[in-house]
Amino acid sequence: MNEKKYGIVQRRNYYEGTLNARGDHWHRIISDLTGEPVVCDSRDDARQMIAKMDAADYELAHSEYSRPSYRIVRTDSRLWHD
Repeated sequence: MNEKKYGIVQRRNYYEGTLNARGDHWHRIISDLTGEPVVCDSRDDARQMIAKMDAADYELAHSEYSRPSYRIVRTDSRLWHD
């Protein structure tokens, strides 16, 4: 049986034309303190993790205009592997 696993990718929001602005920002996979990608057993687990990140303090980076957005992806999807 092939069990589905889920990860979280982050989209950073930069002002257009700034140094950090890159066309598609959905490339940062959320990882733990050791640098390993965080893998969740269910979409619910991933949603809970996103809720915790959204509730935590966040300091904007240079030229970033808002907090990041998050997307839940299956670990067998193209977004996870690109």
